[in-house]
Amino acid sequence: MSIGNIINAVNDVREIRDVVRGGRSSKHRGSSSSSGQGSKQLLVFPESIRDDSQRPTVRFLIENDLAPQLDGKSVHLYLPNGITTSDSASYGEVELGVANMLENLKDGKTEDSKGLQSIVTKKMGDAGGSIGSGLAAKEALRARRVANPEVTSSFNSVGIRTFSFEFNFVPETPAEASTIKNIENFFRDNLYPTEEGDSLIYPSIFQIGFYFGTGLAKYLPMIYKSYLTGLTTIHNESTNLFHVDGAPVETKLSVSFSETKALSRQKGNNNSELG
Repeated sequence: MSIGNIINAVNDVREIRDVVRGGRSSKHRGSSSSSGQGSKQLLVFPESIRDDSQRPTVRFLIENDLAPQLDGKSVHLYLPNGITTSDSASYGEVELGVANMLENLKDGKTEDSKGLQSIVTKKMGDAGGSIGSGLAAKEALRARRVANPEVTSSFNSVGIRTFSFEFNFVPETPAEASTIKNIENFFRDNLYPTEEGDSLIYPSIFQIGFYFGTGLAKYLPMIYKSYLTGLTTIHNESTNLFHVDGAPVETKLSVSFSETKALSRQKGNNNSELG
């Protein structure tokens, strides 16, 4: 791990430690808890996370050098159930039979000079094109023998990984109700691009990390830099009650992310490249 990565890891741990102790990291020190533009706010839910040094949490940190008002903001939430990681690779099919057959004939390795290889090759050479292919198929049918296509898997690419999280928020105080609203706005603000003239500026990049107390959760997956691809909010899913100030008594928030690039073996196994 490089010195830069070590420094980043230490800063991450300090930020989590400050959250647990009820403070703010140096990056956010002096910022307002409101959602004002330009503040490097730190949102936490539930507030009890600050008092529980062994509580597993997930952090969402914004990286956006094109939008300074968003860059550096972060949210620390309780760790939901069912953290799922899906790695995938795409393979196609390629037929090597004809190529191997011609190669064997060229090298004189064919065992049956009167067999299908010789017959098919001769017919295709005599006529060529679609006519030759038709004659070859006819000869194969007459001989009741077909060429082995030797179908082989061929690697194409790896898939870009996606991650989803679902949070259920039940505020116990007006302050927590306000925090929930700010968390919803935090994700929504960073899902959309910024309009600039006739162009759209890319949305923010998220750095997602799992923590156990004040340290990284080493048994949970490391996630590469990601874009927020989906946000679904459901207010009062099981009841139609509101607090006296109009805040819903429950809010379900579902977020989906897609990593910004496909990973290689080095990046998939090297934690310094992730998180």
